Amino acid sequence: MDTTEVRHMAYRAIKDLAEAGKPLTYDNVLDLTAMSLGIEMDDDDEHPAELYRKFHKVWAELNY
Repeated sequence: MDTTEVRHMAYRAIKDLAEAGKPLTYDNVLDLTAMSLGIEMDDDDEHPAELYRKFHKVWAELNY
């Protein structure tokens, strides 16, 4: 998983949430992005930590 893949999935999540009329909050977009990447957010492995770091960077770019 690289930052480009996380960015792509985050954009897709934003589009899906907007079409469904759901709020575009950090948590909603992160959860849908994780699901799209096949990552369980309650896992104790390093994937969620890596996703958090990369998603936080993407989120900051989106809100700049």
